[in-house]
Amino acid sequence: MKLKDGFTSFILLIFLFGNFVWAQERRQGGRPPVRKHTITERGDLNLIPADDKLPYNQEANFKKSKTERLVESNAIPEHKVGIFPSGRNPNKITEQEFKFSLPLDPKPAKQPIPLHNDSGRGPPNTPFGIALNGVLFDPGTAEFYMGDRRADWNYEALSGSVLLGLDMNHGHVQPNGSYHYHGLPTGFLKKLGVKAKRHSPLIGYAMDGYPIYALYGYKDPENPKAGIKKLSSSFQLKKG
Repeated sequence: MKLKDGFTSFILLIFLFGNFVWAQERRQGGRPPVRKHTITERGDLNLIPADDKLPYNQEANFKKSKTERLVESNAIPEHKVGIFPSGRNPNKITEQEFKFSLPLDPKPAKQPIPLHNDSGRGPPNTPFGIALNGVLFDPGTAEFYMGDRRADWNYEALSGSVLLGLDMNHGHVQPNGSYHYHGLPTGFLKKLGVKAKRHSPLIGYAMDGYPIYALYGYKDPENPKAGIKKLSSSFQLKKG
């Protein structure tokens, strides 16, 4: 992996704010018909063992201009993955040609920026972020209650309600061949040496430009001497 970068160490858990500009070039693949689900409970996730080594070289370049962080990637992870196609995911992993332009000095937006809208087929309307190995953080799914994108009920990939063939890295494959993460990138975190007793290394960037860390950070984010704690998400259940 090619990487040249410096960063300011601070913790952010959910990145739904910020101005972002992104562009990507990818091979287009057809999407399957929208499925109509009526499931209202969690299920067993049943992750696929990540034992398969891909026949591609991983490529990820991070560069900086005066105002932007420029990213080019083939979206191939350096760690092993599940075997795809699989019974729950019929797509084969292929190299991509991603190009992204992220703000180098991100600022909080005045209003939240949604990752999805009801005017188009997703995901991704907007990927959440990109890991340093060039693989997208793309947690949204194209699975909606009764197949209605406007119903404001999008199934969570990690809930097990709708089985999508995730592997042990919490990743799987888009119809266009793009491997991406829906949750913690287990194999990548292991490669980075993430440990409970020290601050998380940088693992990627959100599309609004903010850095992404995982699992462990300072008890006081403004004080590196405050000790280490396991981080918790600011996710909240929707009322109603």
